Amino acid sequence: MPDADPTPDRPTPNRPGPESPDPDSRDSRRPLLESVYRRVQALTVAVVLMALALFLVVAVVFGFLVEFHGGEAALVGGTAVGTALLGFFFGLGVGWVVRRK
Repeated sequence: MPDADPTPDRPTPNRPGPESPDPDSRDSRRPLLESVYRRVQALTVAVVLMALALFLVVAVVFGFLVEFHGGEAALVGGTAVGTALLGFFFGLGVGWVVRRK
């Protein structure tokens, strides 16, 4: 004897399945998606500005070290600048890999 209740995963003629989304629901989501897109753009700009500020601060600290500590400043400042650049490019690479998935 067949089941009277069809499985919930199988679409029925009265109910659209996951393969056929309702066009009205897509139109209703459009303003929300545009809002999220604008926020992501603003967040991207903020992160880029923070990275530039980080480079500026590192340059100021490096200049301060060169002025007062002579030869040791090259080691400390070079390490700080190298670490900042590696961190930036690591984050950039991770973001690129995540975006491609």
